[in-house]
Amino acid sequence: MAPGQAELKFIDVRVAKAISAEATPGFEEQTPGQEFVVDHVEVALTLDAKLPAQFRKDLKNLIKSKLEMLDVPLEVSESVIPFPTPRPQPQQRELPPYPYPQPPPQPAPRAEPQAAPAPQPPPVPVCREQRRCQGADVGWLPPVQQQPGARVHQQPLQLKPAT
Repeated sequence: MAPGQAELKFIDVRVAKAISAEATPGFEEQTPGQEFVVDHVEVALTLDAKLPAQFRKDLKNLIKSKLEMLDVPLEVSESVIPFPTPRPQPQQRELPPYPYPQPPPQPAPRAEPQAAPAPQPPPVPVCREQRRCQGADVGWLPPVQQQPGARVHQQPLQLKPAT
């Protein structure tokens, strides 16, 4: 077809209720098995005035021939108007009128020299029971809870390895 030069405006389908011969007059609404039947179809087209007259006529006849299979009254109307000429699309992307600011360059990450290991803190003062357990090879033991009023050594102890 002619893209951008022919448009379907609308299709209007009118329906009516089919009344059966068995329905009692006045009680048609309550009769079971009521159906709707197509009463009338109307199609509206908008065509470009630049299209040749023969093309417009053939298009209208093509639509009519396809819809006549429905075996209902059909009306195809057309309106012919001059469609605007489409603008040619730019092939290359235009640059903006002013340049966008460029982000500052990111400095390359420097490899920092490895710092000397941190000095070991002085040993924590321990109570007598902890000192006794440190010399024995007993594995891990939970810390001893300090009793109120218990004395804690004020100076760090120099521990000797167990022999």
